[in-house]
Amino acid sequence: TFIKMNIWISAFIISIVFGTLSIILFQKIAEKYLSKNEALKTTLFYFLFPPVFIFLTACYTEPIFLFFSLLSWYFHLSKNKFKSALSMMAATMSRPNGILTIIPITYDYLVKRKLKSLIYVVPSILILFCWGLYSYKSTGDPFMLLSARLYWKTDKIQAIKTAFLQLLQGKTSLFFMLQEYFYIGLIGLFFIGLTLFLSYRVWKINRALGLYGFISILAIICFGFSTSYVSFPRLISFIFPIGLGLNFKNSFFTIMILISFLILDYAAWLFFLTTSFFH
Repeated sequence: TFIKMNIWISAFIISIVFGTLSIILFQKIAEKYLSKNEALKTTLFYFLFPPVFIFLTACYTEPIFLFFSLLSWYFHLSKNKFKSALSMMAATMSRPNGILTIIPITYDYLVKRKLKSLIYVVPSILILFCWGLYSYKSTGDPFMLLSARLYWKTDKIQAIKTAFLQLLQGKTSLFFMLQEYFYIGLIGLFFIGLTLFLSYRVWKINRALGLYGFISILAIICFGFSTSYVSFPRLISFIFPIGLGLNFKNSFFTIMILISFLILDYAAWLFFLTTSFFH
């Protein structure tokens, strides 16, 4: 009864359950491409990656999104097309960018010339279309999925964008507005560079997953970075293939990454609890 009455406790339990299942699924997928020890190390690194470490237990939709994204690829590898299609649909319903889970599976079908199997990605597209239609009927806005981003376009963010555009034009009159947010922009650029690098490493392991990583990063930059730049590390870190790129063979480098992640996890939780960082 207490759990039913307390929305935050319920959300926390859901996050824990889906987060734990995501760890198990990621390990199983990693073992398809790496040795068991390498897969275990990669799983440890990915789930200690600060944004993943935080939001796997926070009351956000990320654990659900990650679980169904992983599940869609797991069932695809298991050649269970129907369950893979259901998982893609669930990922799409959990977050709009869940529709991008069709990319690696579509690529795989095209490369293997299984054109008839493309029918299994159609339901996810229809789900997104139906959600857009429902949003239109509810709000009268045919582009509600994109217009919802305007919620994050506060006066402060608009001023920062204006200052940045003026800076690109060689005007420095509003540069002082950017100085306060310089570290956030720097973190955003770091995450772009890091995830592109990891996606490239994944591309060499599996091109379908590498393509999913590249397109997802581009989509998040185009549709998410300018309107909710502080959420950028959170959004981009739950592209699960990047975790496969965290496999490093050098022992010293591996230990240094582990220590760094533990320190960053502490700092990230501190920022998460005391500031708007990562929100």
